Amino acid sequence: EDIGEEARMLGFLPALYNNTILIGLAAAGFLYLLLHHDLSSLQISIFGLILTFYGLVALLIILGIRHRTWVELFIFGIVKIFSRLLGNSLRSAGLREALDDMYTGLMLLRKRGWLKPASGSVLDIGFDMLALYLIFIAAGQLINPIVLMVGYSVAFLLGVSAFFVPGGIGVVESGMVAVYTSLGVPLDVSVVAVLSYRLLSFWLPTVLGFAANGYLGRKIGRKISQENSSIHLEDSI
Repeated sequence: EDIGEEARMLGFLPALYNNTILIGLAAAGFLYLLLHHDLSSLQISIFGLILTFYGLVALLIILGIRHRTWVELFIFGIVKIFSRLLGNSLRSAGLREALDDMYTGLMLLRKRGWLKPASGSVLDIGFDMLALYLIFIAAGQLINPIVLMVGYSVAFLLGVSAFFVPGGIGVVESGMVAVYTSLGVPLDVSVVAVLSYRLLSFWLPTVLGFAANGYLGRKIGRKISQENSSIHLEDSI
């Protein structure tokens, strides 16, 4: 049972903390830009809609702690409506399993504490943003840290929303370029910096990971075959 709980935490906590931190960063950055920069009506509308959506999601999760049945019925109703509009069938089993994992993880957090895993997520996102900041400097653009934070957080929240796209490929890149360009960063610099960052942080590790997975899979397969052959040989003797 303890192993099962740990597995649930490992599967749930990183996404929970990372998305919570991204929402906080996006909200703080948007508020700063709203107060200190001349944002267009379109920018205010887009950023406001994104933050409103995630704010409602967070509110539903909080309400679900005490009123889980009501919240699940509401979520299934919304998903069913969108499934009909998109012409897709509703996979209730997968959605229910995801909700079970989420609330199991939240209950485990209340029992075992949240500070250490939250600190890990803060460091993870902080160093990731630092890498992007240094790439902008290498591209010849000294970017405002607040602008960097808004572009980073909003783009990754868009990537999370496009859950049907593995790793947010295309969504994160286009979102970052669009946000940074709209906030005054030259388009050519934004494209070079964002694509370089994604190459180093996502595409290259993904390709290397697939290659390593294939190599290790074949190696383990050969080892298992050798062990099975040894067992059969011993049995025949």
